[in-house]
Amino acid sequence: MSRRVPFFLLACLVLIGQAPARADEWTTLENCEFVAAKYHDGDSFSLRTRKKGSSRTYTYIFRLYGADCPESDAEQEPLRIVEQARHFRLPPADISHWGRVAADFTEETLKSAKSITAITRKTEAGGQSRKNRYYAFIEVDGRDLAVLLVEKGLARAFGQSTAYGGQSADQYARLLERKERTAKRDRAGLWSVAQLPQ
Repeated sequence: MSRRVPFFLLACLVLIGQAPARADEWTTLENCEFVAAKYHDGDSFSLRTRKKGSSRTYTYIFRLYGADCPESDAEQEPLRIVEQARHFRLPPADISHWGRVAADFTEETLKSAKSITAITRKTEAGGQSRKNRYYAFIEVDGRDLAVLLVEKGLARAFGQSTAYGGQSADQYARLLERKERTAKRDRAGLWSVAQLPQ
């Protein structure tokens, strides 16, 4: 056996040790800025960030983990609007109104924030845009945006979930479900006009 083979294997092991981070590892993007875009929702929007030491900026479209706001465009997702209307106990015609309220809340919250951090694995979230959209947790001045939306009665606990902030995916989903029950009980946001049983 040639001495080159062990050297080749050793070189491969060294290179593997220096390989870039795996795609499923978390990336934290700090000092993000809201980017106004033609299409955004309460739970899907664009943020701009720059890498440390670089003047180059990157714009990402993010979709929140764990929270689902009403659709803001009645033309986009008619079947989804019917499903959301059923969940929120609203007439389907009211869904896009509350979707715009949620989108406005998110935009104002992100515009006025002193600090926005996106925590993502760059897991693709699909959507209507041709550009990639990634699931992310968004922290606004230290608060979880998904939790804020659910607390305000502008979103439901729903959708893709994963471990976050020392909690398992199930624990995080249960936290959002508790926040939704409280918002419903307190008649916050859209729950103030929902046709809830007495």
